[in-house]
Amino acid sequence: LRELRDDLRHPSLAGPGGLAEQAARSGEPIVLTDIPDDARFIVRPGLGKIIPKAIACVPMQVQGRPIGAAVLGSLRDYDEEAVSFMQSAATEIGIAASNALRHLDLRDLARELQETNEQLDGQNEELQAQNEEIQAQNEEIQAQNEELAAQSSELQQQNAELEVASEELRAAEEQQRRLAETLQKSFLPRPLACIDGHDVADAYVPAHEHSQVGGDFYDIINLENGKVGLVIADVSGKGVDAAVYTAMAKYMLRGFALEDPRPAQVLSRLNEAITRYAAGEVFITLFYGVLDSRERKLIYGSAGHEPPLIFRRESGACVTLQTTGPVLGILPNIEYTEEKESLSEHDVLVMYTDGIVEAGRGRDRLGHVRLEEIIRRSASLSANDIADNIVTDARRFAEGRLGDDVALLVVKARNGEQPQYAAKESNGSEYIKA
Repeated sequence: LRELRDDLRHPSLAGPGGLAEQAARSGEPIVLTDIPDDARFIVRPGLGKIIPKAIACVPMQVQGRPIGAAVLGSLRDYDEEAVSFMQSAATEIGIAASNALRHLDLRDLARELQETNEQLDGQNEELQAQNEEIQAQNEEIQAQNEELAAQSSELQQQNAELEVASEELRAAEEQQRRLAETLQKSFLPRPLACIDGHDVADAYVPAHEHSQVGGDFYDIINLENGKVGLVIADVSGKGVDAAVYTAMAKYMLRGFALEDPRPAQVLSRLNEAITRYAAGEVFITLFYGVLDSRERKLIYGSAGHEPPLIFRRESGACVTLQTTGPVLGILPNIEYTEEKESLSEHDVLVMYTDGIVEAGRGRDRLGHVRLEEIIRRSASLSANDIADNIVTDARRFAEGRLGDDVALLVVKARNGEQPQYAAKESNGSEYIKA
C-alpha cells in the first residue's frame, strides 16, 4: 500500500507502453479477441501451451488517478456483461485501495501527531524545568537584594555612627591639642631669665599650625653665684603624652640642678628617674650646661642631643659641643661625663633641636654645615637677629614647611654692655617678638 501510495503521489505512466498501460491511461477497457491471429499479441517463450482466445485490459483508478490495469484472459470471447463485471470489480478494487490508502494516511498522521505531542511534552517539561530554575534564581536574587538592602541599611547606620564618633574624636583631639599647647607654653620660660654680660634670645616654631604639640623645650635656670643653667631638649612623641613627659623632665631637671648643678650629676640622676618611672615609654635627647656669667666658663653635658655650636669671633670658626653620654630613658645606671668651654667677647653659643638641621625638601637637608654658615654670617648681629636668621633660613630652605618643631636658644657674650633679652614664639607662620 505504501508503494502504491507513492506511485499515486509520483505517477510514472508517461510514454507509450503495452495494452495494460494504454487501458490505464485512457481509463477505458481494451478487449482483444482472436488472440492467436492478432499481430499486437506476442507470445513470449515460456507462456505455455494454452493460449487464450480473448484478453481484457480493465483500468484501475484510485482517487481519479490510474494505478494500472487488470489483465484477464479467457478461452472464450468476452461479452459486454463480462466486461462490465470486470470494470465493476476493478472499480471496487480501486475503492478498497483508496480506503486502505486513506487509513494508512490517517494512521501515519496519528503516529506523526503522537510523535509531535511527545516532542511537545518533552519541550514542555524542559520549559517547566527552566521556569522552575528561573523562579528559583529569581527567589535567590530577591533574597540577595533583601540581604543587600539590609547590609546597606546597616552600613548607613554604621556610617552615621562613625560620623558621630569622628566628630567626637575631632573634638577630643582638638581639646587634647589645646591642652598640650597650654602645657607646652608653660614650659617655655616667660620672661626669659637674665644673664649678666650676655645677650639672650630664644625661639619656638611648631612644624605647622595644626600639628600636634611636640616635646621640644628649653629653659634657663638661675643658680647661685652668677651661674645659670642652660637647657634644650627634645622629648619623643607628640600630643599630651609628650607634654606630660616634657613637664616631668623639665621640673625634675630643675630640682636636681638646684640641689647639685654639676651637669654629669644632673644627667645621671635624670636618666635614673626616667628609666624608673617611664621605662620604654619615652626617650629624651637633652643638653644641659652651667654658664658662669662672670668668668664666662661653660661646663656642659649632652645626652645624645644635637651638638650646640660656639662661634669664635677671633678665629671665625665654629666649635662643636659633642655628646657626653647616651639618650635619656633607654638604659639605667649610666655615668655621664662633662666637658668645659669658655666664651670670649662677642662669641655666640647656639643651642637647637633637630628641626633646624633636618629642615629641607626631599633628601636635601639644611644640615650642620649650612647652619654653621648661617651663624658665621649673622655673628655680628644681636642674639635676637641671629635666632631670627637661623629660623628664617631654615624655613626658606624647607620652602616654607618645616618637617619638625624647632626650639632655639642663643647666647652672645658682650663686654660692659647692658644685657639684651629677646624671645620669639610662632604658630608656624610668623614670629611674635618680645
